[in-house]
Amino acid sequence: MSFVDSILIAVGLFTIAIVMLCVVVAYNMFVPTLESDYGLDADLSDKVETGINMFDAMFLFLLFGFNFSLIVTGLFIRSHPVFFAINLLIVIALGIVAPVLSNAFYEVCNASTEFSTVCSSMPLTYAALENLPVISILFALIGGAVAVGKAYI
Repeated sequence: MSFVDSILIAVGLFTIAIVMLCVVVAYNMFVPTLESDYGLDADLSDKVETGINMFDAMFLFLLFGFNFSLIVTGLFIRSHPVFFAINLLIVIALGIVAPVLSNAFYEVCNASTEFSTVCSSMPLTYAALENLPVISILFALIGGAVAVGKAYI
């Protein structure tokens, strides 16, 4: 059912954000060693940093892309209005899971100076995960309304 997908989207986005954060922290830790010991080319380093800076915009694209796909798939699923009650139960579960993920990301960002530096360099990702409960619940309700309400269109 597409109702459960909203929880999977929230967990997937959290996982992507944590992996992106760890990749950037690891890259920032190894760049001085690579430049001094192995002669990392400055042009290559600039290209890698440009790619890393695109993570922030990519995350916002994934956030809205996944949630809009939830709404679009709701149009193609045969449903009955009685299933809107199930959607509300899933939204309640999402209301429990999403704040936990949001708080966990906040704790990871404030765990050390390296993580907080990287989090401050990715403001879109930080803001999106800070507001993950609101965004996820809003899109889950819209997706449920579309899935159930399309029978009346």
